[in-house]
Amino acid sequence: MARRYLISAGVFIFSFLFWEYLSLSGLYRTHLFPPPSQVLPVMKDMLITGELWTNIKISSFRWIAGYSLGAIFGIGFGLLTGRVSWLRYSFGSLFNALSSIPKIVLIPIAILWFGLGENQKIQLVAWGTFFPIWLNTQTGSEQIETEYLWTAKSLGLRGFSLFRHVIFPNALPNIITGLRIGISTATFSLAAAEMSGAFTGLAHQIFYSHEMFQTDRMMAGIIYITMLSFLVNEIFILLSRFLLPWAIINRDQLNE
Repeated sequence: MARRYLISAGVFIFSFLFWEYLSLSGLYRTHLFPPPSQVLPVMKDMLITGELWTNIKISSFRWIAGYSLGAIFGIGFGLLTGRVSWLRYSFGSLFNALSSIPKIVLIPIAILWFGLGENQKIQLVAWGTFFPIWLNTQTGSEQIETEYLWTAKSLGLRGFSLFRHVIFPNALPNIITGLRIGISTATFSLAAAEMSGAFTGLAHQIFYSHEMFQTDRMMAGIIYITMLSFLVNEIFILLSRFLLPWAIINRDQLNE
């Protein structure tokens, strides 16, 4: 695992150095795409003044609330549509159709329904999170080997006990995959919501910097969002390996 992080750190450092080299070579106009030597001081200033922490606190609340809501409903509906055929043919088809709607086009509707308050942003994040988790959960719950179900039923498992002891554990690897994909879709949905209907948050700061043509602050915000999303993804992987090692499909990853 340590080697993996060292390689990742090396790639990031090389990317920043190459970015700086391109700016010094004069291949593009740096006022449109400022190099790290201009962006890093702005990142430091945002950190020291507390502006960064304020925006992170606000955006984190929206992200956690929306992600949790989407995950709860995604897992619940995924287990149901995966095992109940009439629900899969009815609601499953509806969810597949709804999932193809670009999240950003729903912002005007969300503003009309929920206003410009926190509910609008949380609901958009939940919407973006729900579909990948629901789809992966449904796939995992409907692909359970028939022999497992027959064996469990012969031992007297029915209803909720069957879900708890057989269906849910077998679907867990797919659920974990859906939860991990949901991290990126939740971040994308939050960014869209904050850019279009917010006055605070990391993504709003990026949009405001764009409006003021402060490209160095814009790039600083983008880098911070990227770092936070990467950190959440890595924490999720570590927790999955620690708490549910048996549910990870690629067993080789456990020995990195």
